[in-house]
Amino acid sequence: MCRLQINSYKCGTTTSATTIAAQQLVYPLRGSSIDIHPNARWQQNGLTVAGGNQLSNPLGLYVDDDETIYIADQLNHRIVEWKLGATNGQVVAGGNGQGNGDHQLSYPQDVIVDNEKDSLIICDGLNNRVVRWPRRNGTSGETIISNIDCLGLTMDENGSFYVVDEGKHEVRRYGREESQGTVVAGGNGSRNRLDQLYRPHYVFVDRDHSVYVSNYGNDRVMKWVEGAKQGIVVACGQGKGNSFTQLSYPQGVVVDQMGTVYVSDGGNGRVMRWSKGTTYGSVIVGGNEKKARFINMAESTTSKTEDGIPSVMTAAQQNSYGEARDVITLRSDVLVPRQLSCNQVLVRVHAASINPIDWKLLNGNMSHVNRYSFPHIPGNDVAGVVVNVGSSVKRLKIGDKVYGNLSGDGGTYAEFVRGNESKFALKPNNLTMIEAAAMPLACETSYQVLFNKASPPIGPGSKVFVCGGATATGWYAIQMAKAVGAHVATTSSQRNFGLLEKLGYKIVQESDETKDDPQQLFVIDYNSKDFGQVLQDKNYDLVYDCVGGEQQWVAAQRILKRGGQFITIAGDDPEASVSLKSALTMGTHIMSRKLGSVFCASHHSYIFHLLHTSHQELDDIRTKYLETGKVKPLIDTVFDWQKDGVEAIYKLYEKSKSGKAQGKLILKIADEQ
Repeated sequence: MCRLQINSYKCGTTTSATTIAAQQLVYPLRGSSIDIHPNARWQQNGLTVAGGNQLSNPLGLYVDDDETIYIADQLNHRIVEWKLGATNGQVVAGGNGQGNGDHQLSYPQDVIVDNEKDSLIICDGLNNRVVRWPRRNGTSGETIISNIDCLGLTMDENGSFYVVDEGKHEVRRYGREESQGTVVAGGNGSRNRLDQLYRPHYVFVDRDHSVYVSNYGNDRVMKWVEGAKQGIVVACGQGKGNSFTQLSYPQGVVVDQMGTVYVSDGGNGRVMRWSKGTTYGSVIVGGNEKKARFINMAESTTSKTEDGIPSVMTAAQQNSYGEARDVITLRSDVLVPRQLSCNQVLVRVHAASINPIDWKLLNGNMSHVNRYSFPHIPGNDVAGVVVNVGSSVKRLKIGDKVYGNLSGDGGTYAEFVRGNESKFALKPNNLTMIEAAAMPLACETSYQVLFNKASPPIGPGSKVFVCGGATATGWYAIQMAKAVGAHVATTSSQRNFGLLEKLGYKIVQESDETKDDPQQLFVIDYNSKDFGQVLQDKNYDLVYDCVGGEQQWVAAQRILKRGGQFITIAGDDPEASVSLKSALTMGTHIMSRKLGSVFCASHHSYIFHLLHTSHQELDDIRTKYLETGKVKPLIDTVFDWQKDGVEAIYKLYEKSKSGKAQGKLILKIADEQ
């Protein structure tokens, strides 16, 4: 995939411009000189000077004084040197497979040359580091900056590096031997104020040390004078579009000696020139809409192959364990998982949801039982459309609308996700993608508890008590149990009574004898009453614990019938980290309670349940409960990453963790068609 680059150089009294036309994408402009003649003209038909069949998704490049080109060959995880007139390039960094070793790179994004130290400076993308690599005969690199979501970089005449941190929406300057750096642009959040950047991509520094930044997320180029607290808009500022006053996903940027800005206008497939002080630009190359194609986060039209599936996508990436704002970035250059095993399907994601297990997995609370390798794409619940299938897939076909759960494997906070066919079922016809994404994990968990783990399965006349009726698993359990004719009672805070009423039930607090009225629901406010005392000796068949805590088991024994079951999905301490010690403690508690079930006169069973996704169960849920309208989703908030970018993901996690949501929280990834 060839990115457009421009090398402008002086030749006697004339200025020559060699243009490499964009085959697929329009990407960084960088030259060995910024002295561009004001009357320079640009050839409209480009000449391929590097690549052909030897590069894969090349990104940033650097052209030295000898017109040798250094290319970040992203998908081959290497830097390639291409001398003027050569028919083949030479690998000068990486090329040892993807990895995080000193001799490896992982999706390099950009490269420059440090002439003083005769070395390459490389943005090593997915390793979140900047690497110095010997320019000649180097076999390994040295990490000089760590923990940075590096996308673009450059250097001034003093040898200071300027590095774009896309995840933190800032540009930092690093003096020689400096590891922390100083923020010189952005760093104040991700909005469109003049003191902010949103998904900056590339940076240019002029002779006065002013910093020019292509602001990909805000469709403009900004200039930050040295020492300034905010920037000024020097190109666009009129919003996304294709007029001469607009840009769409700007990428590479250079500025000449007159202050003229040259910017690759990615979304419009063109290079534009903006003279200093003007509010409009002119097209100098490209702009042919029939030929221009590029990476568009919202539409994922990048580098489509013959089957129409892009080679790269936008995805949330988790780089370590921690809080969402610290460890998640939103990247637009993640490889689509196109390679399928015989039983796998590839799904274009329209919506995904979050469950408590997602933020427990994110912060490492469950790393002893489900350890990730990084970078990792989070998310498990999903709704979307099948776009490719493995050779042995029979049940699903391309074009099927599906919903499913990846059962801890993650990957759904992305434009495409790959998973085993068994993880997906046909989407209910009466639900939107957003509604369908709210169902899989929580609804199937409760289905398994009620109809698989409960013995005998819940049916007409069964008495079911749900601890935590306002949780997602709780309200799905209430609806399914009611649908089969069971008598149901539950706990909730007074604040969430309104949520339960949205399910269509009349809340009753005086008596649990509501089994003759399926429209009534007996609810106990757990802040003021103990359900074990209120319902003592009421002979319930099942207590289903959706919230956790030892007190649930203690109270349950007072209301269960002889041989009744207590099934929990949360355990005694749902907030605790799953360490070896806590796992042993939990195991001891479960074993002691199981033994107590055998020898105690009441014979109450204690069961700890974990979900195992099954397409047969998702199909049963669809046909018996969802398409019949007997069970319906409750949606609290839809977060749209097309509109809010990575901030949508941060807010998704924060609201889920706060416990204040009254319904499911959804991440909208693509519009429903």
